[in-house]
Amino acid sequence: MKKLILPFIILIGLAACEKRSISPKYVVGDKYTGDSVRYNFDSLPVPLPAPPEDYSDYNKLIQVYTNNTVTIDYTHIIGQGMSVTYRMFIRYIGDNYVQQGWYRRQISNDYIIPADSEVVIYRTVPYEGPIGPDSGG
Repeated sequence: MKKLILPFIILIGLAACEKRSISPKYVVGDKYTGDSVRYNFDSLPVPLPAPPEDYSDYNKLIQVYTNNTVTIDYTHIIGQGMSVTYRMFIRYIGDNYVQQGWYRRQISNDYIIPADSEVVIYRTVPYEGPIGPDSGG
């Protein structure tokens, strides 16, 4: 009888396990409450500018705010846990828009890349822009 206890416990443990996917997911948490996340660029209010020419591939994160501001982040994964991100702000009213050009943020190791390489988030909270000249990210 003692020999049957261990296999019985293992069998119960295996039965309690459930199959889960270990692939990365883009999780919308409390930070994005009330926001609509889309994985394509079908309804942006502004045309996308040409990407920076430094690299050939980028992960794209575009955030559209309710105060007529679009923030575009293009992140290139350098490798070994490092990335470089380029950012552009576009202000728009109707068909008129103002873009100031790309600026390169520091190379860092703290990037977050969604599972889909092209993501648009329509935010309900307006973006106020950088506070000072050194607050670029």
